[in-house]
Amino acid sequence: MFVERVRRPGTIWNLSIVGVYVVLAEPLPPVDTRVLMTFSLPGERPLIACLGRVRWLNAPSIFKGCGSAKPSLPPGCGVEFVELDEVSRRRIAALIPR
Repeated sequence: MFVERVRRPGTIWNLSIVGVYVVLAEPLPPVDTRVLMTFSLPGERPLIACLGRVRWLNAPSIFKGCGSAKPSLPPGCGVEFVELDEVSRRRIAALIPR
């Protein structure tokens, strides 16, 4: 993920057709920050590239490895897809159980 032209490695923890939850080290980008994301889907080589927007933060809590807003998740942020091409959207949708 690129935040303000700086590469920030992260791990996708949850994926949907509307966005992703990304586990990130601090500092977390502020809400409404636009980010450029590239990632691959399980078992696929072609990368998905999209523009996203940080919608919510899960800052670290006092308990190691837990987020303060959602303790069941590690610290990170929820990113909404802002620009995602239709082919990529279909690839993601094919992975989501109905």
